[in-house]
Amino acid sequence: MKSIAKEYNLSEKLMVIIVYISLIYITFITPMMQLQMALFNNILVRGMHFQILLAVISIIYVVCYMIEGNKPRLTKFTISALLLGLYIIIDGIVIKFRLGYSYEYILFVYNNIFYLFMAFVVLIFPKKLSQKKLKNIFLTFGIIICVNVVLGLIQHIFNSPFYIYSEDVNGNSLFQSETFNLGGKVRAMGTTASGLKLGLLLIPAAAYSAYKLLYDFNALKKSKKVLHAISVIIIGITIFFTYTRNIYFILFYTLAFLLIYRLTAGKWRKLHIYLFPLIVPILYITAVLVLSFITSKNPTTSLFSAQSFLTRIIFWQDYMKDFFSWNLIDKLFGRFSIQIQGERAIKYNVPELVVDNMYINFLGFIGIVGVIVFIIFIWRLYLKIIKSAESNTLLLIFAIYLSSIFTMGILNVLEDIFLFIVIFISCVLLNTLDKEGRDFGED
Repeated sequence: MKSIAKEYNLSEKLMVIIVYISLIYITFITPMMQLQMALFNNILVRGMHFQILLAVISIIYVVCYMIEGNKPRLTKFTISALLLGLYIIIDGIVIKFRLGYSYEYILFVYNNIFYLFMAFVVLIFPKKLSQKKLKNIFLTFGIIICVNVVLGLIQHIFNSPFYIYSEDVNGNSLFQSETFNLGGKVRAMGTTASGLKLGLLLIPAAAYSAYKLLYDFNALKKSKKVLHAISVIIIGITIFFTYTRNIYFILFYTLAFLLIYRLTAGKWRKLHIYLFPLIVPILYITAVLVLSFITSKNPTTSLFSAQSFLTRIIFWQDYMKDFFSWNLIDKLFGRFSIQIQGERAIKYNVPELVVDNMYINFLGFIGIVGVIVFIIFIWRLYLKIIKSAESNTLLLIFAIYLSSIFTMGILNVLEDIFLFIVIFISCVLLNTLDKEGRDFGED
């Protein structure tokens, strides 16, 4: 069995399958559900079913990985990842019995951070993919980007998402159908379920072309220069049509980080790496507060209305009042409460919760202890990747994008597509592109 597994390199093949299935699931689940509604007037295959399939394949992957004679990578960093995963699982089980949640709700919560768990698997059981396989994966990713750019532009031109069914038979929303205060304008969302998700999908592609123009301009052929310039412009236009202000800023953040990284070296670059992800969120929330106060004096129905942010502040205040009324155990370890509303809240018999803030959402989810451990994990992962990047384009882009989590989390909870790209795929890249023989887990 060991010789067969090693000869056919089964673990590598399984990891590639996991990545491809994830790409299809993350980017095409909404059109798949629309098709099922059209054919069966019901949804038989949901994201949850893809996650079950991926979980089963992951278990087989770990078994094959061990059979091939590989050992789990247990370093200080990967052990911290393992402990975070165990903390979330055990916390959920304890809270289930302590607060009387249903098993279905606990699984629903785990479902929301599925790719965080998948990243733990990749870190502890790392598999280096061949350059050919990695190239094919990103070629597929590039095709998906092109499809979404074209579809996003068409959705804007016709002011329609081209999705027929806004809800399933149980009343669960299938995509973001409200238009906020955009005067009836529909957000471009491509094959995803919202403008936010489309923007999160497109940002790394814009960053890649920007990198090529900033770093490899002289080495590029004229046709490639034009291609990358057009890519940045068209992707930027498509992102604008998502009408999602947080996405605008995350795109700006990513490109600004990339530019400053290019212009600095030595201790200044090191300073930039450490300070930029920490200072920008503070400046961002301060600027948003000031601008919201100014624009609130002159109400408008435009994209720059302060209404949505002021509403968020009310949500935050109300939730934090509730949080501070909890007992010490709940404050420290959370109550496994996450953002949920509508039919799902009714289904799981839990209160509706809308905060649109990663930090506050995680406080209710895994408590003060969990939030601290999670942020430390993300910070260490970011440093591991960016220190391994050096001249590697993909690692640098994904490290920068990962660092934006501290800023994006101010006005949004973590979306599955974001967790997939910035955490799971980043870990796959780290295993494959890090220096030969280097143990990225060691400090």
